Formats: sequence, C-alpha cells, structure tokens
Amino acid sequence: MVIASSVSLIYSTFAMTVTERTRQYGLLASLGATKRQIRHSVYFEALIVSAIGIPLGILAGLAATAVVFHFNGEGISMLVNGTEAAAAPVASIKPSVPALTACVLITLLTVLASVAAPARRASRTTAIAALKRTRDIAPTRRDRRAFRTPATRRRAAARDTLHLRISGVAGW
Repeated sequence: MVIASSVSLIYSTFAMTVTERTRQYGLLASLGATKRQIRHSVYFEALIVSAIGIPLGILAGLAATAVVFHFNGEGISMLVNGTEAAAAPVASIKPSVPALTACVLITLLTVLASVAAPARRASRTTAIAALKRTRDIAPTRRDRRAFRTPATRRRAAARDTLHLRISGVAGW
C-alpha cells in the first residue's frame, strides 16, 4: 500500500514537472539532443532527488523510532515479550544493514518505476510541439478578432460601442 501510494505521488510530481518543462525539452530536441538523452535527464533528476531524500528519510525514520521507543519502550517490550512491564528490559532499536539496504533498493526501484512514464513523455517532445504549447506565440485579442465571423464581428462592434459609451475606453 505504501509503495502504491508512493508511486502515485512520485509519478504525479514528475508528470507535472515534465509538463512545466515541455519548452525546455523541445529546445533540447531542437539543439540535437536525442530522445535517450532527454529521458536520461529526467532519470538523473529523479536520482539526484533520491540521493538527497532517501538518506534524510532513513534518518527521520530512525529518529522517530527512537522517540517512540524512548516514550513507549516498556509497553512495546511488554507486548513483544509478554511479560510485566517492570520486569521487561526497555526495548531499543538496532537497525540492521541488510534491512536498510533493502529499504534503499526498494525505494530506488519505486522512484525509477514512477519516473518511467514521465521520462518517456519528455523524450517524445518535439521542438514544434513545445513551441505550440507556449504562450509566447499566443494570438493577441486583435488577432483573435480577425478570425471572427461577420455575425460575431457585428456583436463585438456593438459591444465595443456600448463599452465606449459607458466607460470612455474603446475595446475589451
């Protein structure tokens, strides 16, 4: 359940990042970057974030576990050992290297699986598609008015005239 929710969260984050950077990927493609290079740049970003996040997550998990055992160690020992709290030794944490290694590997695999689809989408971005999606070449209001039909032009002219009479400023 944790892995499935992690995949969903990481996927949506990188999908949003790729969508926001469509223009940059198109620019890279126009400069000669291959699909593989663009895909690897998304994977590289995921690995950099993982290199920072995984150790911090492990440290935060160990610290939280230490706090829980500090305050509830006797109760946890009683539950595990089934003896009286006064006679049971206080539980302590002893993280094992194989368990931590398994956690790191599972997390890395989860991140790489989550980033696969956004990386593939980023590598398919062409320079033309990237330019079409930007607002740099969006038509102005004046350009949009040129594409109106005669009926909509008449309604727009009447609205502009009414707006000019009311506010003293022409146009919408």
